[in-house]
Amino acid sequence: MIESIQKTWPEIVGLTLGRYEEKLLREIVQRFLRPRNQWPVEELIERTVEAFDNTVLVNRRLKELEESQRVLLAALAQSRQCKWKLGQLIEIAMTLGQEDGLSVVFELLKQAFLLPDVVNLSQKQNLPKPCKNPYIKSFEQWVGFPGPEGLAIFLPPPISQRSLAFPLSLPLKYDPPEGVESPQPDPLSPILQADGMEFPLRMSVLMQLVHKDPIRKNQQGGYFKRDLENLRANKMLSGDPSDRLVEVPDLGVLLTEIGSRLGILVTKESELHPGSFPDCWDEGLLAVLSEIWAALPTIDSWNPCNGMGENPEERNNPFNSACLVAVLALGKLPANEWVDPALLEAWVIDHHPYWKDRDSIRPSRLSGWLVKFLLGIAFQIRMIQAMKVPGGKYLVRLSPVGRTILGLQKDNDLQDVFAKTLMVQPNLEVLAFRQGLNPALARDLTKLATLKSIGPACQLLLEPESVYYALEAGMRYEDICGLLERHATRPTPQAVLDAIKTWSNKHERITIYSAATLFEFPTAQDLENALARGLPALKISDRFAVAAAEDGIDFSQYRLTATRDYGLMPEKCVHVENDGVTLVVDISKSDLLLETELPRFADFVEDASSQQRRVYQISPETLKRADQLGYTPTALDEWFQHRLGNSITPAIKLVLGAKSDTVAPRVESMLVIHFENEEMTDGVMQWPETAQWIQSRLGPCAITVSSESLPKLEKALAHAGHKIDVSTLK
Repeated sequence: MIESIQKTWPEIVGLTLGRYEEKLLREIVQRFLRPRNQWPVEELIERTVEAFDNTVLVNRRLKELEESQRVLLAALAQSRQCKWKLGQLIEIAMTLGQEDGLSVVFELLKQAFLLPDVVNLSQKQNLPKPCKNPYIKSFEQWVGFPGPEGLAIFLPPPISQRSLAFPLSLPLKYDPPEGVESPQPDPLSPILQADGMEFPLRMSVLMQLVHKDPIRKNQQGGYFKRDLENLRANKMLSGDPSDRLVEVPDLGVLLTEIGSRLGILVTKESELHPGSFPDCWDEGLLAVLSEIWAALPTIDSWNPCNGMGENPEERNNPFNSACLVAVLALGKLPANEWVDPALLEAWVIDHHPYWKDRDSIRPSRLSGWLVKFLLGIAFQIRMIQAMKVPGGKYLVRLSPVGRTILGLQKDNDLQDVFAKTLMVQPNLEVLAFRQGLNPALARDLTKLATLKSIGPACQLLLEPESVYYALEAGMRYEDICGLLERHATRPTPQAVLDAIKTWSNKHERITIYSAATLFEFPTAQDLENALARGLPALKISDRFAVAAAEDGIDFSQYRLTATRDYGLMPEKCVHVENDGVTLVVDISKSDLLLETELPRFADFVEDASSQQRRVYQISPETLKRADQLGYTPTALDEWFQHRLGNSITPAIKLVLGAKSDTVAPRVESMLVIHFENEEMTDGVMQWPETAQWIQSRLGPCAITVSSESLPKLEKALAHAGHKIDVSTLK
């Protein structure tokens, strides 16, 4: 995202330079900064990062570059994208006329105008000290062994901003082949231009969609078949816009990928969940369109030929760089110059390295793809103007908004929208007229109401679920009414206000504390006494109260037992007595959840409890109660593992195992023989002459035999020289 990179680029540059070997770092800094002293590595990196903001120094170094290097930087700057794959940069450089694109990139890396994208800010704490255990010893070594990060390149925003003024080596005219007439613009034909709100509105639909049901992705980066079918079947995502010029394949998939790049969708365990709209949604339509334009080159899983790639693992997508160069070529033309997209496409194919060997490329990739991109994607984000000519073809040119996004001019034709654009009807339907919408209003409306259709007048519906969603997002009843009043053409009907009030009241019955102080009292009477003395807290149960703030609480009157983070795993705070069924709770480690868990399968023993410990007892009756509540033996065993650190006790297993189909214990009359030691007992159990008369072994030195087998065992032992003492039988 543009806005996040603008804030974090100094840290990214500093950490990246710290991954270089010291020799390589000093060589690069010598070319860029040209220091006179031998500074330590840390100071060298710090001064280099500061130098990126030195406009005079950066301009001087940029002018020293070769033209091919300045042209590549200018192309990247106009893309608004700061992170690239190495292969894409090589493709762009070669399309712009360089025979060896890799050498151009290497030279820019050696000048510090480009950097390997090898730093993840979320893992910066694990990085070694600058130039210790270096990751990059040379750029040739890095290209040969890129590591898990891959071959990615980072363009610092200050370099990008200072490179916008460099001219691109692109044609000023695109002539048709000899003998072929090119369509000419008709001065009487209308100039077609989108309002730019189609994609922001569909992003709002996407947010509502994943709020109800997250989108699943597989390990290869593709979508599950059902989720992909749902994206394609959703008319408000994949359907044709009202001002459609050409059909765009898998538009819903493209919008989903763009939403992921902008942070509108976030990935959690291979699922896309609702994120948040970037700050540019409050800055106006131009900022939003700039973000969308910057996100397009980063999407590898979609292309204008067939939409979603057949193989998500195949990342060879030449259309990103090809479409970028095509739009840059339009920016090179005079502002009022129209061009046939087919001629522009033919020029790109002739110069892009991907189409060098055309015999090995599928026919579907040889023509028609640029028309889909320009008239389907670039047109909807208002970068392209179109004119229809006889024969059903279209001519295109870069719009004023497109020139502003590319940095070619400051003025554009975006008009301020009207504030009064809503019509709220008594049946809870809301009509939002397109000409008065902006990204911020579209975002706020879709937080409040379900978007039902997108057109010249977008239709939304106020529903309980949508209002609950707005309340969960931080809006209050007053905020909702204020939003409708500010943008509605007439006062909000009373029936609508009453419905919103009813839904708000239901939702507000639940109070959410982002942080609170929880008070637990030994008895209900102790809690009542504390409240009577002026404790500024809300009673939430017989023994518990919660205070939203600590102001006015005299903690010297209370015993502080513990603090608890409920986002962590349950604390081991219970131990079991020797009887196997008495549970003792350590109050200093317990939490509020324990108070709801124990009563499901145990009874509170008030006589044995005190302020320091609480005692519960398990019985057959409590286990039957737990079974009726759906508390299975497996769930009980898991609770014991979490709260005690071991499985359920044998006593509890005994009660749980008392089922109707359980084999009943039997009573038998047996004779017990005790031997002198364990070794002798083992021998008796092993020797066949004696083992055949033994019924069971009771312990290390005891066995059982029946009264009928005793004489035979006695005879066998006598044969081995041992005598049995049978005097105890008399």
